[in-house]
Amino acid sequence: MKIEERAQVLEKARKLDMVDVAHALDMSLDPLGAHYTWHEHDSFVIDTRKNMFY
Repeated sequence: MKIEERAQVLEKARKLDMVDVAHALDMSLDPLGAHYTWHEHDSFVIDTRKNMFY
């Protein structure tokens, strides 16, 4: 993959909503304020303000 193609793929991935991706993967999420936790592993948290997970 060329550098330009890789940059385009990464930019497209950055624009995705993490909660939508989790739902597409059939992950069961529990809302917790501005965050979501994964029902199976509560240490997996999605921060909706930053659109990041940890």
